[in-house]
Order: sequence, then C-alpha cells, then structure tokens
Amino acid sequence: MATVIPPSLPPDTPGSERKVYAALSRLPDPWYVLHSVAWQSVRDGRPGDGEADFVLIHPSRGILVIEVKGGGIRIEGGQWVTQGADGAHPIKDPFEQATSSKHALIRYLRENHPDIGMIPAGHAVAFPDLASIDRLGPAAPPAVVITRSELDDIEQTIEELGRHWDLSGWKVSEKEAKGLVALLAPTTHVRRLLVDEVAEVNARLMALTDQQVAILRAMRRIRRAIVEGGAGTGKTVLATERARMLA
Repeated sequence: MATVIPPSLPPDTPGSERKVYAALSRLPDPWYVLHSVAWQSVRDGRPGDGEADFVLIHPSRGILVIEVKGGGIRIEGGQWVTQGADGAHPIKDPFEQATSSKHALIRYLRENHPDIGMIPAGHAVAFPDLASIDRLGPAAPPAVVITRSELDDIEQTIEELGRHWDLSGWKVSEKEAKGLVALLAPTTHVRRLLVDEVAEVNARLMALTDQQVAILRAMRRIRRAIVEGGAGTGKTVLATERARMLA
C-alpha cells in the first residue's frame, strides 16, 4: 500500500478531504501520499503562500498535486461558487490553486535538491461529493477532473492522470524519492542548548519581582534598611538597583 503522511488525519479535517484521503490510501507501493503541504513562494512579484491538499510522489511517475473541493459548485462569469450546508460562498479557482501549488513545490524541490534535475509534474482537482460534472472551461479538461465515481477506482484514475501529463519518462531511486518526500514533510528535532537555558535563567534572576519593586519604592523614604533572605533571593539585585537609583 502507499506510504501516507500523516498516517491519520486531524479531527478538524473536512469530510471532502477525508474521502480523497481514504481513496489515495489505497494506491499501491511505492506511491507516497502527502496531505496538506503548505508552501511559501513569490507570487505576482510578491511573497505569497498556499497549500496543496494532496501531493503524490512516485519514483518512476513524477509528482501529482491534487486540490479538493467539497460540496456542490457552480461558475458564474468565471467566478467559482461552492454550495454547502451553510449556503453559497465564492471561492478561488481550484485549478489555478492546483497549478500555483505545483509550480511552487517543484521550484522548491529543485532549489533544495539541485541534483534531481527535471521533475515531471501534473495536477488535478477532486470533487468527491459529485458523481459527475459538466465541462468547467479550458483550464479544466475532463482529464484533470476527479469525481466521486473516479475515486472508487483510484489506481486507474491516477494512471490516466499520469498519461495525460506524460509522467512516465521519469526515473529516480527509492532513496531520491524519499529525499523529496522529506523535503516536503520534514522530520526535525530542535533542542534547546544549555547556553539558551542558562541565559533565560540569568535573565529571570536579574529581573525585579513585584515584591522587590515594592521594597525599592518603600526605601525611597527609608535611609537605612536591612534586607534579609537566603541565597539567590535577589538581595544583590536589590542593592544594585538601589545604587543605580541613588546615582
């Protein structure tokens, strides 16, 4: 079976994405299925960000980016509108979103893995709540549209997508494929260094507490005072601050 990342979905994952997740999980090995891959890149000359609902990677079939749109949809003069239980809402063109994600992620992979060379990639949009769908315009030919019925035979659907985008000419090793997956879904452990913890402790030690501030204010009217306390309670901090005040 495919390697799916993450192996389970967060509780707040939309039902439409859960349906596509379940279907893609049935793909055979060595497919890698990555859910919710966020990215940040330059868009229209300015920094922008986005998210790919699903990214599929295969050592000999390239990369596929799949955007998911749940509920019913309609297009009015080029404006996409989704129809759900809570009413109708305008949305971004999902094919434009899928295209942007595809280009941004391929650019990122090539910049961070320059030895990989050209990476063939394609995209599609899945409508898991629709059994069939009319033509959606020149940017959305039927070959890149996935409906509910096509999710039932997901392996054949992905094969047809690969043929549409001509992804058959790519070949990398399993290790290289895992390297690409690691770039998009990294596993990193960042540990605090001892020097960071010491610096934080020192900062706390040198900071005046509310009680110490109250004592300092009282000492403005008292020329002499005995301040008692165990080691580390802040006597020196108080004396230093008092000296600064007098200076």
